[in-house]
Amino acid sequence: MAQTINDVLRTTTRNYLNTINPASPPSPATIEEDLLSNIATAFDLANSILPKGSKWKIPQKLEFQQLADIVAYLYPVCRVATAGENADSSYDLL
Repeated sequence: MAQTINDVLRTTTRNYLNTINPASPPSPATIEEDLLSNIATAFDLANSILPKGSKWKIPQKLEFQQLADIVAYLYPVCRVATAGENADSSYDLL
């Protein structure tokens, strides 16, 4: 089965995060630059086997899910229920 764009983004992000030390992470700019470079390489590889007209556009910015993965990897994140019991969880804070 062929990979999707989201598969490549998810895999590339997780592979990159596994190479950094969360106790002493690089700067946000370095993380962004490195990750976008890794994604460009992965997209170039995927595009090499895709037919003309089906090539993927290389992202120029990180997707929201990638940002969430980065934050979750580097920092403790928890949900705080602020609206009381049986309340809609959309009112919770992170």
